[in-house]
Amino acid sequence: MSELLGLIDEAFRRNDANDIEGLWGSAANDIWAVGHATAAFEGNAGLIRHYDGHAWTDLPSVGAAHLYGVWGSAADDVWAVGITGELIHWDGRSWSAPEGPPHVVPFSVWGSGPADVWAFGNDEAGLAALRFDGHAWRRSDLLDAATLGAGTGSDVAPYAVWGSGPDDIWVGVVDLDPLPNGNGTSTSTILVHWNGQTWTRDSTLPAQIAASLFIDSLWGTGPNDVWGVGSVQVPGGLDGGAIHWDGTRWSGVTSLSAADRASAFDDVWASGPNDVWIGGGDAVHHWNGQAWSKPVSSTGGGGYLVGGSGADDVWAVMDANDGSGAVASRWNGTEWRQFVVPGIFPRTLTAISPTNAWLVGDEIAFHWDGQAWTPSDAGSTMIGAGDLYWDGQETWAIAMWGLIRHP
Repeated sequence: MSELLGLIDEAFRRNDANDIEGLWGSAANDIWAVGHATAAFEGNAGLIRHYDGHAWTDLPSVGAAHLYGVWGSAADDVWAVGITGELIHWDGRSWSAPEGPPHVVPFSVWGSGPADVWAFGNDEAGLAALRFDGHAWRRSDLLDAATLGAGTGSDVAPYAVWGSGPDDIWVGVVDLDPLPNGNGTSTSTILVHWNGQTWTRDSTLPAQIAASLFIDSLWGTGPNDVWGVGSVQVPGGLDGGAIHWDGTRWSGVTSLSAADRASAFDDVWASGPNDVWIGGGDAVHHWNGQAWSKPVSSTGGGGYLVGGSGADDVWAVMDANDGSGAVASRWNGTEWRQFVVPGIFPRTLTAISPTNAWLVGDEIAFHWDGQAWTPSDAGSTMIGAGDLYWDGQETWAIAMWGLIRHP
């Protein structure tokens, strides 16, 4: 890992007139960096750079515009994504722009493996779901604004996604509607499910909950246990909102008290049905199967991100009160330990094991090796909370204009 971080640092030190936005590698001698040539930004010139174990080499971007993300499943299967959704592919010999779906601005990503990857976003035609089957990207024609009963494509955004397998995927779609007086928008949540064959709109979530919830994060432990959290507009601010799927229907989480819901919820993660963690604006809420508690709280700073690799490896991360960085609290099954992560506004978090976790900000990432957090400029831009995904083999992230996969 230290060798890889050194290569990353070198790539960014020699950046010169270029701006690197995404990074991926299959090995220490196979690292890809993508971005754009800053000097030619008005022309949106894409940049592709490769490290072969000895030196960095620039390759033609085959007409792709400003590139924001790169990921792959192997050394001969790498994808890069451009600012307007271009998809270009490396087959081990050359980059090409294969035929594919319309360009999409992605918001969220989920995959069960290299031959089953979904990207959700919208484009000029409306809401879009793109699926990679190991051979090509195709657009799903069922996840659209008309089917959802929502407004135009630009008014809906699929912010949250979670799945238990290739035939069980949930997408939380935020529907933004202008207020009648023209002052702002109202938000509501639409839940959409994939059963392996078709997309359908959920009809079980009570209308009064759906009409007020802005969903930010989904997480589950299996097909019969899925949690969703977000915010609810109330006079004077935002309250937290939480919903739960029991395998039959969605319902509001009524066990959370009014005091628990005093600030918006940002994130949710669970290791099992009796070990659920919700990140709020000023506290972390924990469900043990019987009751809720607040094991971590703060009187200021930003909302908490939560994540972990097991019941004895849980992280709760918030931005520091003074804006100097992030405060990361870790539960090891016995006690909490606190770490300061300087110079980062935390956007998303993933924990792969007790000695391998990533914390990502707008333009920098930090890596946890079991002892300390160390910086790594991963080139990510505008990553949102909950948009980092670990499927047991690969880590995926979604940035505002592209997909990133990091080994």
